[in-house]
Order: sequence, then C-alpha cells, then structure tokens
Amino acid sequence: MKTTVLNLARKGILGCLAALPILLSVSAVAEPRAVPRPLRTSDELIAPMPEMPAVARPALPDPILEMDARLDRRPATATAAVAAAAPAYVPERESLSDLSDEARQHRRSLEEFLEFQGPVRLRRPQASFTFDIPVSARMHVIAAEAEIQYSNSISLREDSSQLALFWDDAVLAQVPLMQKMPEGRIKESLPGVPFDRGYHSLRVDVAQHYGEAGVCEDPSSPTLWTQINPHESWIAMEYGMKPIEPLLSNLADLIDPRIWGDYELTIVTPRQVTAGADHLRWGGLVAQRAALMLDYKPLSVRHATEVLPTGDQVLIGTRNELSEILSREVIDTITDGFIGIYPNPYDPGYFLLVLSGADLNGVDRAVRAFALWNESLPAGPTMDVSGLDIPEMEAYQTDRTLVSNERVDFSELGFETATRVGMGAEPFKLEFSIPPDFYAPENATIEMKLHFAHGAALRSDSVLNVLLNGKFESAVYLKEEDGAVYRDYRISVPLRSLRPGRNLIEFEPLMNPIVSGHCEMIQEKNLLLTLFDDSELEMPVASHFVRLPDLQLWGWTGFPATVDPLGGGYTIHVAGRDSESMASAWMLSGKLAQIVGQPLVNLDVTSDIPDPGSHWIAVGTIGDISPDLLEAAPVQFGRNGRIPAILARVPGDRVGLREERRRVEGNQTSVLHGSNTAGEKGVVMQFQSPFDSQRTGMLVTAENRVTLQERVTELIQPGVWGGLNGDTMVWYGGDYGMRSQRLGDAFYLGRTDFRIAAAYQLSDHPWLGVGVAVLGVFLLAALARRALVKFQQRQHGTAPAAAGKASA
Repeated sequence: MKTTVLNLARKGILGCLAALPILLSVSAVAEPRAVPRPLRTSDELIAPMPEMPAVARPALPDPILEMDARLDRRPATATAAVAAAAPAYVPERESLSDLSDEARQHRRSLEEFLEFQGPVRLRRPQASFTFDIPVSARMHVIAAEAEIQYSNSISLREDSSQLALFWDDAVLAQVPLMQKMPEGRIKESLPGVPFDRGYHSLRVDVAQHYGEAGVCEDPSSPTLWTQINPHESWIAMEYGMKPIEPLLSNLADLIDPRIWGDYELTIVTPRQVTAGADHLRWGGLVAQRAALMLDYKPLSVRHATEVLPTGDQVLIGTRNELSEILSREVIDTITDGFIGIYPNPYDPGYFLLVLSGADLNGVDRAVRAFALWNESLPAGPTMDVSGLDIPEMEAYQTDRTLVSNERVDFSELGFETATRVGMGAEPFKLEFSIPPDFYAPENATIEMKLHFAHGAALRSDSVLNVLLNGKFESAVYLKEEDGAVYRDYRISVPLRSLRPGRNLIEFEPLMNPIVSGHCEMIQEKNLLLTLFDDSELEMPVASHFVRLPDLQLWGWTGFPATVDPLGGGYTIHVAGRDSESMASAWMLSGKLAQIVGQPLVNLDVTSDIPDPGSHWIAVGTIGDISPDLLEAAPVQFGRNGRIPAILARVPGDRVGLREERRRVEGNQTSVLHGSNTAGEKGVVMQFQSPFDSQRTGMLVTAENRVTLQERVTELIQPGVWGGLNGDTMVWYGGDYGMRSQRLGDAFYLGRTDFRIAAAYQLSDHPWLGVGVAVLGVFLLAALARRALVKFQQRQHGTAPAAAGKASA
C-alpha cells in the first residue's frame, strides 16, 4: 500500500513537471493585456460628436527581425525552459499592452546613418568605425538586432587578425578575419533594451596583421584592410510608442528626427474655412517649423477637418472656429494668442497642438510664435502669446551666407580652433554658403589667410591638402623640419569651383614621421597640426546673375524662394480647394524651409492667382491649374499633351552632361503631341513667368488629387529630390522612375552691367568667345589694311593696286 501511494505521488510529480513548460509558455505568450489609461478622456478634450466608426488598424507586416535569441521567436518549450532557468533578478519584458500602440518592426540599412556613399574601409593595424544610431524619447524598444557584412584582405593572418562588434562599448561578438573565407557577416541581438533616448554607438573594431609573429610589419601596407558593406548591413528594432504627457518645452522630443520610420503630421482646420487664405498660409508656416525640427528627415503632411483617432496633429483656427472640434474646457482657456499641447485622447502616444486666438490676428501671432520657436517655450502645456517681433534681415543674409566683397574670420562661420594628431588625421571642416545667383568673372578667386602651426620632425612629403566639396584644389607644403607657425598664409581657390548654396572646405593634414623605416618604432605624437579660428576668408566682388530654368538649382538651394531670407516675393499657389492639394503645398513649403535652414515666414501660400511681380509655384491637378499659368510651360497638357515617351530619351541620372549639350538636346522638341496626359506620374516644371520676364513660374502637378499627394510625398524624399534636373521632370514610384529633360527656352535672371552680362555669356558659351575673338582678328586686319591704303594715298597719291600696275 505504501509503495502504491509512493508510485502515485511520483507519477503526479512527474506529470506536473511535464506540464510545467506548457503552463509557462502559455503564461509567457498569453499575458493578459491591460488597457492603457489616457491622460485625458475624449469628453474632456474633444467636443461632443457623433460616435466615430471603428478604425481598422493595418495589419502588422511580416516580421523583419530574424532574431534567434528573441523570446517571441522561440518554440514554447524553449521559452518555458529559459523562463524557468532565468535568475530571479532578471526583470520581465514590458508588456505591449502598456504602450500606446501595437509594436512596430523596422529595419534600416546602415547606409542611412552615413554622411557619404559607398563602403567603409578600415586600414592600418588598428582601426574602427562607429555608426551613430538614433533612438527617440518616444520609442520604447522591446528588441533589437544588427547585422554587419564585411570583406577582408586575403593577406591577413588568421591567428592575429580579428573583427569585433560593439554596442555602446559592450562587446557583442568577435570573429577572426580569415584568408580562405574573406567574406562574412555577424548578426547579434543588442543588449540593454529598452534603450535610453539619444544616439547609441554601433562600433566595428579591427586588428589586422600580415606578418609572422616576431616579424616587423609596415603599418601602412596596402594589404591591411577590411571593408564594411553598409548597404547590405542593417539594424532592426521592435518598439512601441510610449504614452506621453506633452509639454511645450519638450516639443523637440515630440517632433523628433530620431523617430524611426516616416514622420507624418496632420494639420486640422475647421471645416467651414478649409480653403481660407489665412489658414493656407498658417498651415505652410506650421509645416516649415515641423520640417526644421526634423532636420533633413522628410515631413509627410496630411490635412483633416476633425481630430483623427491616431497620429500627431496641429489644430489651427480662431476660438470660435475650433469650438466645433474642442471641448468647452479647452475653448475657455484660449486667450488672445494661444499655444496649447495635449495628448491625443484616442491614442495617448500622440499629441494635439492647438494654435489659436480670439481673432485672426491672435491666431497669426500664435502660428508665427511657433514658426519662430527657438527651443525656449515654457515647461507647461499652454502659453499666452501677447506679441511677436520678427527681426529684419537683409536679402541673402541667411546662416553662414557670404556676399560680395565680404571678409570673415573662420570663427564667424562656426569654426573653432582645433588640433589634429597622427597619420590619417581627420580633416578640418569649414562650411559656408553663397547666393545661388552669385556671379563673378572666370578669373575671380576666394582668398584665404590661414593661421596654423605644425609639429617638428615631419617627413618631407607631409602636406596640408585643401579640398572644396570633396575635390582637391590646393596644398600647403609642411617643409619645416623644426616645426613652424604661419600667419596670413594665402591660399586662392577659383570662384568657379564653388557651387550655388552650401559649400564645404576641408583642410586635410597628411603627416608622416621622419623616422619610418622597416622595423623602426613609429612615433606619431609629434605629428601635430593646429588650425586657428582667426584665419580669414574673403569673397570677390560679384553680382547676381543666373541662367534659368534650372530644377537642379532649385532643388539644391530653393532659389528663387531664397532671395529674401524670409521668403518674401515667393508664392505657393494652391490650385485646388481639397485636402490633398493643400497638404502637397504644405509639404513643399516645409521642404524649402529645410533647404534654407530657417522658416520662410513671408512666403505666401494662397489659392489666389500669384501676383505678377512674384516668383511662384502652382500646386494642383492638371485640371485645377489655371490656363493662364500654363501658358508659358514647356509642356502643354490636355488633348495635345504627352509626357512619358519624349522624356524617356534622357535619363534623370545623366546629370554630368555639359550644360550646352543638355541645352541642344532639350531644344530638339519643346511641344509634345499625343493623346495622353501625366497618368500615374508626377510632373514638375520650371519656366519664365508669363507675367514678368524677370520672374520664374513652376508647376507641380499630377492627373488627380490622390496621385498628386502621393507623388509630392515621393518628391520630398532625398532620392527623388536629389534627381531634380533640367526644366522638366516626371517621376513615379520613387527614384527608380525618374526622367528629366530640358525642353523650354533659357532666360536670365538678374540685372547687371553690359560687361558682366557679356562675360557671363562668353563663360556659358566658350565657342562664342572663340568666334568673337576670330571676328575681332579679321576686323582688326581689315582696319589695318584700310589704314595702310589711306597712308599710301597720302604719301604717293595712288592706291597700292594702282602703284603696282604703274611699276609693271
């Protein structure tokens, strides 16, 4: 009897143990979801309205994270085993029910985190490279993984060459660099979730050797290299959006370029004033500030007339106009000029920003206060805007923009005195801008007076290279073996080497030690070069004269919207009174602000026909744009308009063609014939305004409103925007479907004297200069002959021909 009881007890215990993994797995994957508590109920924030229909959330995409070590990807038994074996001090992963939305999965190529294109090369015996990975304060990262794909030299020794991967200085993996298998990859989960906000480092270190143990190596040997492929390497995260308690002071953490994925902002205007002139302009200013807060990340804009169940939203309107949208509690707090921020009552992971006032002037003050935000808003949810002073700025005086005959210290351009040490030191960088229509004669130069010092015992081939926009321009020979200090060392760079808008000068020190023979100890700490911030840069005398149309110039600098630093004299004409056209115009407004680097508070966004004295861009469907604006366009739409076939001749990536060749090819056909229109494509064109020969006109259009918004959303992406060229471009489905060509006639913008204009024409048409020179020689020869004839007549009383006959 006792034995039977013991056997039954033993079987019961074994059965419980066998069921334990299943119970644990069920508890791990079927954790009950808790409903997040919103900070404010919809009744407290939103005005009473009919019950909203259920909004179907899109299904999550197929998993993109392939994490062998991720909890959710393991079989249930393995999950249970891990849970049972975990130490007591390991915290449980936060439930997705505590987040504002279901988890998102996003994988990004490491190429996105580079300032250059192409592979990353690691040279010398020890080398490293760091990818800075952003994490927004709004993201709660649940899991993360990274993969590095690499290739190494086949000359490396396997027993002493290795690659190590680090995440925030924590070692993730180490692998040998092998001769017989020179290509490999590392895929590892990233520790430390949830990550803190800010930038995290994903670092690759290599140790590279090729010689036998105890044998000297040349540290500069070309066989010491490992290459990272950033295009195929990636980092992936699974995250949710945290519930927020928004304050005006933390707007930078809410509209944050560190958020993964596309950022979308909805601008809400009252239904009864959807196409009001003031609201169009205010929406443009809001889009500009939001785009600037995102830095270079594109801003996707949508328009609505009521608060949506999810997403960040900005509500614009007077107190009375917003009374149909907001609750009485919020309406009663709106002052003459008011800015307030609240969590979205339907989804507390997003915010509602209210820009309002008692009247139109009050709303205008609130919107302009937001547009000129300088990160000093109060640490509270509301702000009373009583007045606003906008500083006056001269034309072209944007950040670090140099004008004609200007002299500045490097410090005025943001440069700080710095020292570089060792071989392969990082270059000094100096950034500045010039006006897009800056023109001077071909022999004009920018002059630099450098103040620098270099160390002693440098080898005779040490130099300081000067590069402009990545291209070599000049060099300084560091020839003093005892070291030297230089003041006012003059370097000249041709003005024609500068490009319109932003430019980058790099001073790259290439210093080698005087003792560097085989098996010699290399001393690098004497390889020093200091560049001081009191060095000077001087611009030549120049005028403002430019050849148009040029979409590439517009895409690079925003010209002519940027002639006035506040956007005065430029109009974005919204051709349709629909949400898609409005959102498209606002996205372009935000993109122009990103290019300039500051809000264009005087840029006009309106549904009215542009003023004849302004530069303008019309945004709308082909049917909505006024025929008066289409009159001078290089392409005529409608029954006799066809785009795709003719534009297929010159792909958009052939931007290296000489200007005169592009112009000849483009002028072969200026009117397109056929029966089709734009179809699913977007079209952008630039041409001379039909209202004023010294003004430009532009069109951004598509066949219908939905297509227009989709194409403009694609247009502001870096891949498509960077392909702008010629005077006409069509695109579809991103940068793979771009075509551009020059179809219209050239015109010149700017007023200058005859000498400058003639010099510009000769510079733009060099063969014309040769022809003028040859014609001048013949003219001088004819004048000389005529003078000789007259001299002969005065001296001998006969012409040379008659004298010849007499002598015969």
